[in-house]
Amino acid sequence: MPPSNLHWISPNRPMLMKPTIICVDDEPIVLKSLKAELKEMLQNSYSIEMAESGEEAIDLLKDIQKNNGTVELVISDFVMPRMNGQQLLTRIHDLSPVTEKIMLSGRTNNEGLIQTINSTQLFRFINKPWDKQFLQATVNEAIHSYRQESELQHQHKLLVKNYHQLSELIQDKEKLADELKDLNQKLEDRVLQRTKELVESEKMASLGGMVAGVAHELNTPIGICVTSASYLQVEATKILNLRQQKALQKKDFDSFIELTASAAQIILKATGQASHLVDSFKQVAVDMNNEELREFNLHEYIHRVLANLQPDLVKTSNQIHIKGCEDLIIESYPGIISQIFTSLFINSQDHAFLEHGHIHINIAYENENVRVSYCDDGKGMDSNTLENIFEPFFTTCRHSGHLGLGMHILYNQVTQNLGGTIGCRSTLNQGCLFELSFPIGLDKVGSSENKIDHLKHT
Repeated sequence: MPPSNLHWISPNRPMLMKPTIICVDDEPIVLKSLKAELKEMLQNSYSIEMAESGEEAIDLLKDIQKNNGTVELVISDFVMPRMNGQQLLTRIHDLSPVTEKIMLSGRTNNEGLIQTINSTQLFRFINKPWDKQFLQATVNEAIHSYRQESELQHQHKLLVKNYHQLSELIQDKEKLADELKDLNQKLEDRVLQRTKELVESEKMASLGGMVAGVAHELNTPIGICVTSASYLQVEATKILNLRQQKALQKKDFDSFIELTASAAQIILKATGQASHLVDSFKQVAVDMNNEELREFNLHEYIHRVLANLQPDLVKTSNQIHIKGCEDLIIESYPGIISQIFTSLFINSQDHAFLEHGHIHINIAYENENVRVSYCDDGKGMDSNTLENIFEPFFTTCRHSGHLGLGMHILYNQVTQNLGGTIGCRSTLNQGCLFELSFPIGLDKVGSSENKIDHLKHT
């Protein structure tokens, strides 16, 4: 039995609460016989309306549509005065394309039948007098076809809506990709300009590798965004083509919706990674000449940095000991010094200590240079990690969101901004020692005694 979801038709037609079938024939006795059989087979789940002419049937359809009703099926005689069955069903198709149409006649020829099928998308032709069982089967099939087509129409509306939303999303992501490409180009131009300046002053030897790394790391998430957006556009086009061909199935539509949600998550994750990368790289590309230059006590300033980190230190119970040269006054950039020691503390906290540990800092003065040793008793590093520790984008914790720029930024801050050197010594399970050296005054920066020396020892 067909489903009996009911529809309110009109205050003027209070009895038409059900979906409607319209029967059209110029012989009243045929109409009454057809209505009786339809009522018997459908068990009053449908409203059966009768019309004795094509004009009356058209008016009836318009009235039902005006009152938000549904006509699922029209059964019409072929030979009728003024408006024959072909003309009527053609008009019905124009007014309600989804309505199924059955031709009922005993006097039509093949040519007339073909014309009717071509112009009306006729569902089925039944000869008079009809076979009761065949009529019942045909009507049930037509109702089922109508329900399927109506569901597809509903899905199509949802699909079109989702397609427009997806198109807007793709446009937004493409715009973001273009902006990221522009930013990448500006960063490369900035870095290249900075390279020329630093090569002249012998302050930066590895900028070329950094530029290549930045370009590669940015192009990866950008490529993911563009690829995902393009793939979604192709799949959306396939779905629309299937709909136009009336070949769209529910499983195709459900699969596309799942694909859309998955691709959206991939795009959002990739753009987030790109944004995070750009923010981190800004620290590398920033013009450090804007930093404040002044004289300050290095011992006291390191204690001040520790005070700012005290909430994190309390959580981890790490103990830090500072000794040596308590009265040493240097002329430098306190902001850079703060970033350097903050990076060292965070590196120990994130990578060295499984629970808690000890950090020892020693400050010494030698030949117009400050020498600082930073030692922790953490888990240390293997030879491969030690060899690459200052390289851009090298990290052992990429799965945790680390980009591998922290130690590279620290290296550049010491060697470029302070004109000094930094080296690292470590053995697995035996802690790690960083050794820093930089001029006590920035008037020493650029002298022959301060060449960049990448001190790495096992």
